[in-house]
Amino acid sequence: MRIKKTKNKVPYSFICVSKIYKNIQHLGKTDNPCRTTLSHWVIFKDYSDKTISFDVNLSAKIYQFDYNLKLIEKNYNKTYKYNNETINRERFILLLGCETKRQEKISTRY
Repeated sequence: MRIKKTKNKVPYSFICVSKIYKNIQHLGKTDNPCRTTLSHWVIFKDYSDKTISFDVNLSAKIYQFDYNLKLIEKNYNKTYKYNNETINRERFILLLGCETKRQEKISTRY
């Protein structure tokens, strides 16, 4: 019998300020942080204050709402942070692993 290899699932948290509900909060694990980020931003596009964070180092022992890689949107202005230091969008994408997945898709096409 073969044992199926599983991808590392990255813990994430999502918090959104809502006028209708007190707060919208999601905790979970994802095998594709890029897709998870995009999905949350599309679904909650009308909300101006939202935060998604990922434990890209897989260092947290328990679920929490504040991991080391964050995308914060306040009044539709985005801020990217890693270990509480502001970074640019390109670095955020690299740390999230989106760029490597895109390159893998391109290389498998040909």
